[in-house]
Amino acid sequence: MPATAAVAAPAAAEPTAVDAGDHVVVIVPGAEPADAPVTAHGDQIVVPTTDGPRARRKVRVVDDTVKYIRHYGGSRPRVTLQLRHGREMTRKLAAAARVSFVDGALRVEVPRAPGIALPPPATATAPAPQARATATDATAPAADATAPAVVPAAAPATTPADAADATVAAAVSEPPPRALADDARDRGGHAGATAILAILAIGASAGLWWWQRRRGPRAAVTDGDIEVVASRSLGGKARIVLLRAAGREVLLSIGDKGPQLIAQWKRSARGSAGAALATDRTAASADPRPSAPQPITSPAPSVSAPAASPAVAGLLKLRDEKLPPVSPEVATDDADADIEWARELLLATRGGRAA
Repeated sequence: MPATAAVAAPAAAEPTAVDAGDHVVVIVPGAEPADAPVTAHGDQIVVPTTDGPRARRKVRVVDDTVKYIRHYGGSRPRVTLQLRHGREMTRKLAAAARVSFVDGALRVEVPRAPGIALPPPATATAPAPQARATATDATAPAADATAPAVVPAAAPATTPADAADATVAAAVSEPPPRALADDARDRGGHAGATAILAILAIGASAGLWWWQRRRGPRAAVTDGDIEVVASRSLGGKARIVLLRAAGREVLLSIGDKGPQLIAQWKRSARGSAGAALATDRTAASADPRPSAPQPITSPAPSVSAPAASPAVAGLLKLRDEKLPPVSPEVATDDADADIEWARELLLATRGGRAA
């Protein structure tokens, strides 16, 4: 039996990849290449096909060059080979790849690296001719008995390409290890990552809502709502503060027991005490000269003055004429002394009349 006859579609209907040394052979049973060029899309080699399965087939293979084999159907049937290389390397390997259709299966040969020449393509071999039956029918003519014997064709010599094909067929006959298990694990991993991301997003949204609710809305505070007009310390922690807010002025005392209200009034009715204090302070700071102390005068107490008489008036006039004027340096402005002197003068006058 020829060695090339062993290269056939695998018994299992799953795509597989076979290590052929400096290149890898991908075999997809039931797929037939279309009349379209092979292209590269990202890290995938895309091979158009004439037809495909109803449901997408995906197989993960254990190979240094090919990672996944996918077979798509629908309106754009194709076979994609996802490589373990980047975009540029995938583009170069796709240009060097070779596609063929052998024994009812799609065959894609991809070199391991750019510049590696692929071996000659394998061709489909026809089955060997069967020997004719030696038994003849009873009614067959006698001439058939004298027909020359059919000599079977000699087996062709085995070539290196045929030996490689035999190796590929032997490897293909074995089912791909862990292909289905790896595919199921990949689907489970993607689903778990999506679920974790969704849970994190929901948790972040709930935390933000709870924080905003706990913080609560804050009313906008404008400048000038509360104005400190004046403040005076009384020693220690005691202090008196005059505040102005909402058209009113409030006088507070602040101590160890906290603030206490002393008085409050409307600004329009009582006026602004702070403005008066500020005016006095401004005037005092504007005048650099020290202010002279003003004498404190107290109203003289009301004392019943003696009855006026011509004699008293004459004596007072005489005193004013005889006595020298009082110097400003010795003047005392003592009203009590004047009143006492007036009483003594009156008594002296009455005593003279009695004598």
